[in-house]
Amino acid sequence: MVNRLLLPLAACASLVVMSACTSNVARASDYSHTCRIEGGSYLIDDGSLYETEKYRSGSPGEPIPYRVKSEATHSDEKGYCISWKEKAANRYEFRARRYIQRIAFDHGGQSRELEARCALYGDGMPASLDCDRRVVTERVGAPERRETGWGFEDEREETTSRWMHNGSEMELRADGASRILSYVNPRAVLEPFGVRPGSVLADAQLDGEKLEGRARIFTKVCGEISFPVRGKLERGGTRIVLRGKAPILTAACRPGGAKDSELVFEVKSLPITGGGGSLPLEDAIELFEGDTRLIAQIAQLAADARTDTAAIVCVGAALGDQWEHISRMRIPPFECPIGNKTLLLEGAVEFLDEGGQIIGRADGASVELTSSAFEKATKLRFVGTRWHVRP
Repeated sequence: MVNRLLLPLAACASLVVMSACTSNVARASDYSHTCRIEGGSYLIDDGSLYETEKYRSGSPGEPIPYRVKSEATHSDEKGYCISWKEKAANRYEFRARRYIQRIAFDHGGQSRELEARCALYGDGMPASLDCDRRVVTERVGAPERRETGWGFEDEREETTSRWMHNGSEMELRADGASRILSYVNPRAVLEPFGVRPGSVLADAQLDGEKLEGRARIFTKVCGEISFPVRGKLERGGTRIVLRGKAPILTAACRPGGAKDSELVFEVKSLPITGGGGSLPLEDAIELFEGDTRLIAQIAQLAADARTDTAAIVCVGAALGDQWEHISRMRIPPFECPIGNKTLLLEGAVEFLDEGGQIIGRADGASVELTSSAFEKATKLRFVGTRWHVRP
């Protein structure tokens, strides 16, 4: 639903969303600078590279030296926040940047080159205040999503799913006990109000089936305006209903009243993985049994790299904890670094119930299943397997 709030000097589009879960959204007086690295075996915290498992254990050890081969900015926002708790309109500056690096390093006797997706957030907002009005003064790229880090504090990995709200497609990012819902394909009528792909609509904390957080209104003149909302999950977590008091703004961009707001969201696609994991190459290539060309290619790559095939480790996606019987099982694609090259193993996955019937299928970003598959699937079958080598 689009609520048009009463603004004497500017029209205002109100869109609020909430997630069925919640995410570590940047709060007052935050600073975070972290990078997630493809495969999940490594991470970067404030410029230092570590093994993920050691970092999470609390004994990360010495940082691993690495070099940056390339860097590209995805988005970079600067601006200020104003809290309505203060009579004076004090401005608290913030910066939110997301960027992608290609890094290279040597570890475990192997040379590695991986992609790092990084998020920097910092603000000077006192902890007792909320950012009720957020104004962006400089922006490069898509709108920033404003997480504090990428959930390294929590043992679970972040997952994403797609939702629909009033004709707009959103992405829900679930990380531990928190969630963020942002636009993927907003309706064209929202563009004049500053809504872009990546614009964050709401953040919340999930407690059982209850949700509590803040939603946002996007305005032409006043920037983003946030207000508290509460809601709940319905239909087994595939539907969200949020309610709150949306502010009616004055010409000075201050609250001059409030009106009831109810927003409903329907899930579009379900996440199936819960992060990355590693497995020996010998286990991964069992999916390609009988492919003599692949076996010969691996032998040649290993010989060129002067390494034993038994020592090669691949990384791939791991099924999330939402799967009752097959959680943590690895599925393609698998990336297997061998010397200065990477073997990529791909294929589709069919999910089978106890009777051997196909109840779901996934091939890359294409996922065809319902939520009942999480409970009923007991085994996997890999089809359409394929592979190639990249530098």
